[in-house]
Amino acid sequence: MKAPDRPDALVVSASFLRAVFGGSAAAYSLQLGQACSSVVVVHLLLPSDSSVRLSSDRLCFTPENCHQPQLVRVEALENHAQWSVITHRLFSLDRNYDRVATPDVVVQTEATPLECPLLTFGGLMTKRKAAALGPTQSTRLDILAALPAAAEDASVDPFEGGAAAQTQDVSWCVSHLASGNHFSVAAVVQPKRVTLLSWGLNTNGELGNGTMTSSPTPQQVVTFPLQLQREPLSIAHVSCGKHHVAVITGQARLFTWGNNKYGQLGLGDFSSRTQPEEVHFALATLSSHRRALRVMHTVQRGGNNVTHVACGAAHTLFVTHQQQILGMGYNQAGQLGVGHRLQQRKGWRSCTPIAVESLRDQSILDLAAGQNHSACALSNGDVYAWGCGDDGRLGGGKLGEGVAAPTLITLLKEVSVRARAVRCGARHMAVISDSDLLYMWGANDFGQLGCRDQKPRSRPFLLTTPALLAEGVEDVALGEFHTTCVTSAGKAYTWGLNLRDNSALIGSHDTPQRIGLPDKERVRKISCGWTHTNIVTHISADEASASGQGTTFDRKMERERLLQRKAEVARWRAFVATGMHSSQTETRSSAGFRRRFADERVYRRD
Repeated sequence: MKAPDRPDALVVSASFLRAVFGGSAAAYSLQLGQACSSVVVVHLLLPSDSSVRLSSDRLCFTPENCHQPQLVRVEALENHAQWSVITHRLFSLDRNYDRVATPDVVVQTEATPLECPLLTFGGLMTKRKAAALGPTQSTRLDILAALPAAAEDASVDPFEGGAAAQTQDVSWCVSHLASGNHFSVAAVVQPKRVTLLSWGLNTNGELGNGTMTSSPTPQQVVTFPLQLQREPLSIAHVSCGKHHVAVITGQARLFTWGNNKYGQLGLGDFSSRTQPEEVHFALATLSSHRRALRVMHTVQRGGNNVTHVACGAAHTLFVTHQQQILGMGYNQAGQLGVGHRLQQRKGWRSCTPIAVESLRDQSILDLAAGQNHSACALSNGDVYAWGCGDDGRLGGGKLGEGVAAPTLITLLKEVSVRARAVRCGARHMAVISDSDLLYMWGANDFGQLGCRDQKPRSRPFLLTTPALLAEGVEDVALGEFHTTCVTSAGKAYTWGLNLRDNSALIGSHDTPQRIGLPDKERVRKISCGWTHTNIVTHISADEASASGQGTTFDRKMERERLLQRKAEVARWRAFVATGMHSSQTETRSSAGFRRRFADERVYRRD
């Protein structure tokens, strides 16, 4: 039976998208054309050979939220050019929407140019070198030296070994990058393989190489446990906590390693690991028996299991294919979001994943974790935060009040700000809206909020730096006391504390400062550790690309985004003019510091 032709049933914001491997994800929104009388479920379908990944494979519209657009994030999984078509299928008891024909979205994936330099600023392992290089220079890591030699005979099984001649493949690019406390992890892609590298401090096994020996140069992570049925290793996501790491493979399996004092690895005990080990979460945590059977069926047929992961200082959160958030690790401030803080006699910790029930069946767009707080963004653009509320980091308008369950940040919703990305630093937070504007709040001891002072903010505020408004923020990364962002023009800006040159600038800056890079070099990916910053750059082959102008299609899309940003800025300024945005601040008194460090003393001991 042919589906009824109702092109206006589902409104798609874009019919064509371009996703670049190793770069920021593309996004588009879906919205119902008219009110619905019953729940409408939208299934997003991809070809079996597609090289893209979606933030969710289904969205749900209700009569209450039917007029709200819902965002879908699209990421390129493989480093080659390909065309994919996203098909939408509607199911509902409302006959106006059930099985009607809807528009498709065409996605073009682009390969990342190989040999992209990786720059690092600051950190304990590069302290002397960074100080000698000067205020705007950096250390360029020798990635090629750490990569394995490629066998000439592709038929040789790497598990069995072989006597084939070895050659060095000089082509590579960084697809994923994450940073912790004085260490970093990167997934490096070559034409025929993916290698997971790590470097920095290794006091808790966070480098994942089976030892506890630190290394200032990249080393290979033990990758055999990450490979499934002798399939080539592929990486979908990487996240670093203060002293631990979590990785999602291309088969949607979750692996963790490093410090496990609070059970943040989710392996059922509190022993640290020096190499990757898979997390097997109990199906009972997913509530109903029917839901558990669906998960079991998904796993058995090789479908997705874990789609996203975020590591905090001593806790870990991840999202399953069924859009369920689970968490493990330290929970004294309620940062796991389970509605309570666990029991003191158990050390306020859990070594097995626990479900966040209050967000069940919500479509999760993004997830973030900080020192002792967490946050997520839903597909409808709403942002929820939970955990410690000191410094106003939860964005609810109050200083010092924490919550143990996800709580909506109402201010963003009041101004119709729809988040497409959320990030957590140690004690501050950031949101990028769907029009590429940057909002920040929380601790501001060293100007890490970029608001021209050093007072904390308990409500989100818009960064109105002219360069960020004009170019739009593509991605942002938060450290302990500093922040770094990259714009759509490929320029990097940083602000906050410059301890050990971690922001590539001398001193503390409370407004965004551009990081100086060589001509024709654009920033593709950024990552902030506790006290250091990593940047992946791309050397453009032509002047137009280096200036961020791009193709005619890119210029057209940027003009549309600029109009969206102007409209959102106008809404924000009108809202501020009403006096309703009275962002509560607090002076840095000695009493405030005593309360703050008393709350976080456990992390400074680790």
